Amino acid sequence: MCDLLARHPDVHVQDLDTAAELIVFTVETNTHKLMTYPRTTPVETFENELAPMATRHLRGRYSRTPPCGSSPVRS
Repeated sequence: MCDLLARHPDVHVQDLDTAAELIVFTVETNTHKLMTYPRTTPVETFENELAPMATRHLRGRYSRTPPCGSSPVRS
């Protein structure tokens, strides 16, 4: 996922590795929840909210995205 995001010209995040993990986790978790409890949110509403949320996050506010694997060391 990180490599896919790294190649996309509209992705502008500070940490590609973390962004990839967040996107996968968010989509996976929310999709699982929707399928487990299908009556809580119509699928179309889910799609109309999740896709723009992920897109806004990935477009970010940074002008340049460092390559995958260059995440800052965390303590």
